[in-house]
Amino acid sequence: MKRAEREKQRATARKWIAAAAAVFCLCFAGANIAPIYAYASDLPVIGTIVRVLHIGTGGARTDGAHITANKQGEIVDFRFESNAGELDAVPVYTAIQERAPNRLVLTLHGVRTMDAAAILNSPLETDAVQDAYLGILGDDSAYEFVIVLNTGYNYEITEYENPSSLAVRFYPDEADGSEQTVYYLRTAAMPYGEELGLTAKQFYPHHATQLKTKSGEYIVVVGQYATEDEAAAALKTLETEVGGETGLFIASGTADALPEQ
Repeated sequence: MKRAEREKQRATARKWIAAAAAVFCLCFAGANIAPIYAYASDLPVIGTIVRVLHIGTGGARTDGAHITANKQGEIVDFRFESNAGELDAVPVYTAIQERAPNRLVLTLHGVRTMDAAAILNSPLETDAVQDAYLGILGDDSAYEFVIVLNTGYNYEITEYENPSSLAVRFYPDEADGSEQTVYYLRTAAMPYGEELGLTAKQFYPHHATQLKTKSGEYIVVVGQYATEDEAAAALKTLETEVGGETGLFIASGTADALPEQ
């Protein structure tokens, strides 16, 4: 009899909870939150959110993954699969932001194959992206995507699992600091090829990135500094570490400026 009474009380409580939830849903649906719905309507319907980030790392160790990408509005959705189908977790990745010009450098590990042209074309179809290309890495299971943003835009990355996906959302950002002067260390310009890959590998421990100039050639960039003195000190430290000349020199530009050559 006591168990029956407790079950009766639970059933009554469940009815009240369901009614309260229904009222809440109606109030929520009627609220003035059109901007949120507008944003949510552009999101791909995929797996569970693992993390949202601007710079950082995530994912799980994989090997032999295949990348595909598609564009939905200002979102580029990178998806991952193997011979057995979609992967549950995103391969290990690193996202960093560099300036002069403003760009996202997204490196993926444990990936073997992709349709490079199709993937690079997806961000180029958005209003936010000026250029997109691959860096050269000395690793046949890793890819580096360099995505150069137009002035006044920024990005956000959402990692999903079950199935795996990286959704890169581009959005207008009035506070992008595009007029700020940035100092950095760089190499002389060179063609896209073996020399670029070897030079990037040489400075990889110092967080080097590859950048295409306006002339169509490429440079290797190391660091970004607020003042020329900071850049000079970094260059001196680097020369001490390598035991001599590095072939790097100090350059500068506004945060959204692309080097001429």
